[in-house]
Amino acid sequence: MKAAKQNRSKRNRADRKNMIRENKKKAWIAAGVAVLLLAAGATAVWMMNREDEGTVVYKETTVQHGSLTVGIEDNGSVEIGTVEQDFDLDVSEYTGGTGRSGGGGFMGMRPGDSQSSTGRKLIVEEVYVSVGQQIAKGDPLFKLTDDSVEEIRTELETDLSSAQLTYEQLMVNQEKTRLEADHTYEQNRVYGNAASLEYDETMYELQKAVDDAQEALEDAMEELAGYQDDYTEVSDDYAEAKHYLTETEAAVAQEQEAYWYMKNEESREAAKKLAEDEEDKMEELEDQIREKNWEVAELQIALQEAIQAYQEGEADAKLAYDKRVLALNQSGEIYNLATEQMDYEAKIAKEDYEDAKEKLDALNTYIVDGIVSAEYEGVITAVSIKEGSSVKKGTAVVTLNNFEDVTVRVDVEDDDMKSISVGDPVNLDFEAFPDTDFTGKVSDIGDATINSTTSEITYEVTITVDGDVSGLYHGMTADVIFVTDEVKDVTHVSNRALREEDGVTYVKYRDEQGNIQTKQVTTGFTDGNNTEIVEGLTEGDTVLVESRGKSE
Repeated sequence: MKAAKQNRSKRNRADRKNMIRENKKKAWIAAGVAVLLLAAGATAVWMMNREDEGTVVYKETTVQHGSLTVGIEDNGSVEIGTVEQDFDLDVSEYTGGTGRSGGGGFMGMRPGDSQSSTGRKLIVEEVYVSVGQQIAKGDPLFKLTDDSVEEIRTELETDLSSAQLTYEQLMVNQEKTRLEADHTYEQNRVYGNAASLEYDETMYELQKAVDDAQEALEDAMEELAGYQDDYTEVSDDYAEAKHYLTETEAAVAQEQEAYWYMKNEESREAAKKLAEDEEDKMEELEDQIREKNWEVAELQIALQEAIQAYQEGEADAKLAYDKRVLALNQSGEIYNLATEQMDYEAKIAKEDYEDAKEKLDALNTYIVDGIVSAEYEGVITAVSIKEGSSVKKGTAVVTLNNFEDVTVRVDVEDDDMKSISVGDPVNLDFEAFPDTDFTGKVSDIGDATINSTTSEITYEVTITVDGDVSGLYHGMTADVIFVTDEVKDVTHVSNRALREEDGVTYVKYRDEQGNIQTKQVTTGFTDGNNTEIVEGLTEGDTVLVESRGKSE
């Protein structure tokens, strides 16, 4: 249906354009015939009245102040858009409780997001408007039944109470969560700050164990070396004692005299005793060396175990340290996550509460004594509700002319399009408003259209009309001037009052005595009918337009 209307509108515009072209052609033919007739008539009159050609007639004209415009002239028709007023009151149900911690919903869903189409509807009791009626903003459109309005008001008040309760509960939970997050954050901060001390203390103990094992081993090895040195010395003494014993035994065996025999025997006994003592020392040192070797071996194992414990302890201490540091670094993020989530939920709950309050306030503002009023002004073109209809948010109510969307459509020939662009200013004249100057701007240029019969190329140019357009109606014809050059706030006079002689432009006027005088002027811009006066005249001056006529 809409496409058919658009096609009919385009055909109507095309028919009007063709009619305009035919009228122009007829006008040109008529004008040509008239020119020939006028020329023939003028020649005859000139031939008949040559002796009267010197008679001069003067007509007064006033110097004006305003704008002069040059442009492409054409005509078009007015098109007025439409605007639809919908029922713009949201009475949807507050679903509350979803998206909350412990609320049984999924995080991120807002209460009220699932504004399903519930049974909440308002019933129309009476419609006050009809198609073709002119209305203004604030005029009553229709009345709702008192019962349906009161029922919705009660439900919205219940929604507000529920939303308020949810919000207050979340505020309490928010404070609790914040306290818990503060405690966890402080605990992680203390542990994190102590991590370095714990690591240093652990490494100190491990290193001390290695150092003690190393020191014990070194002491044992030093003692072992001492025993070995003593053993070497005792071994030498033992060998010397054995040699001395051998010598004394040989002396005893060879001695015949009793005295020397006895002396040698004493020496032998002493040598034997010395050898036995040295041998005992050697055996004792051998035992000490053997025990010390076992001790050194055990201490070497202990040192290796201490070194291994150091290496393993260092890894464990580093891991513990890194965990504490990581917990410290993440404690801020953990705190933010804990508090931000609750802040988000509290924010949503607050918005839900505010939304519920706004819905209730909107009901009391939008519906006054059960009446819904017009939001626009214009002529109604369609009424979409009737008595008994149910309305909810988005229900179409009325459609009316949109005087904020008034345009003039013009079919412009291809040659003229070289001087027309979107945004260009346009002057408009309407026959019904001869004393009102309308302006507009080129808002759209359509694609080229080729007439299959004449092969002429035209473009549909859309002009948005500015200012007060309340008196215009759909289909009204407009004379259009696409402004290509313009001067504003200038003094100007009719071209018929200007005379030029020897390169000097002047006008004629009457002095105080009624005598005709001349005055030189400096001219500027011209629109073809009037010319700007740069110097020589002021607004309101009276000048003469000269013409020739018959003498009596």
